Amino acid sequence: MGGMGKTTLTQLAYNNEKVATHFNQKVWICVSDPFDEIKIAKAIIENLDGTQSSSNELEVILQRIKTRVENMKLLLVLDDVWTEDKKKWENLKLTVIMQSCAEGSAILVTTRNEGVAKMMGATSSMIHLDKFE
Repeated sequence: MGGMGKTTLTQLAYNNEKVATHFNQKVWICVSDPFDEIKIAKAIIENLDGTQSSSNELEVILQRIKTRVENMKLLLVLDDVWTEDKKKWENLKLTVIMQSCAEGSAILVTTRNEGVAKMMGATSSMIHLDKFE
């Protein structure tokens, strides 16, 4: 359900001083709809480097991300995720990228759709905001 405070709660965590000191780098990406793997990958690299990628080749951008986050403790926030299409997420290779990161790295996802959270493997660490009303 919209307007429940998912993004606001995530922003509070993202901007928390303890979170800032725990991670070497924090990246916030608004995913929304329609889902575009290249656009998301470009947004990640832009947040990491402060530079835009001139490539439109997903593999090239993903390799650059993987190299950039190697041995880094990364917090990646994916805000407002809608797509349950596992193949599209697999194309982004977030699992491979996160394996390059240091231990303690994390991906935080906000979504209105429990199916998205389950598809992304977050079933053991979901927070249902409607339970706090």
